[in-house]
Amino acid sequence: MGGARLALPTPRPDEALLDRLKGFYRALGTRDAFVHLTQIYALDSGVCIVLSALRGEGRPVGRNSTLTAILGRILHDEVGHVRDSGRIARELGPRRAGTEHVARTREGLADMIFQRADALETLEVDPDALRRTLLHVPAWRL
Repeated sequence: MGGARLALPTPRPDEALLDRLKGFYRALGTRDAFVHLTQIYALDSGVCIVLSALRGEGRPVGRNSTLTAILGRILHDEVGHVRDSGRIARELGPRRAGTEHVARTREGLADMIFQRADALETLEVDPDALRRTLLHVPAWRL
């Protein structure tokens, strides 16, 4: 794993960011199955977007076969979560409301990820482009 570690930026301690992350995840708490599934859809589809960006050809992660394989397996799992949570959410509630929940959740995720824009740049991922992609939530996708 040493080679993989060299391809990634060294994490720095950041208590303020940890507190924001905890608040973000606490705010996702709900007993409403429809809302919960749209949030899962939003987070997991967002993870797919981030992993795809990280694994881009020519980028540090994309040049590391170990990291590419690990992130590829994670991406494969996440795609299944997106498919399943989206299918069930469509059965439970209206698309318009689902799209609004997805957009709100993705906005929070984008805000959290943007806090580490410098790490994204080190990994040759444009943080602004990634943010725009995360915030783009077509209504027909859910």
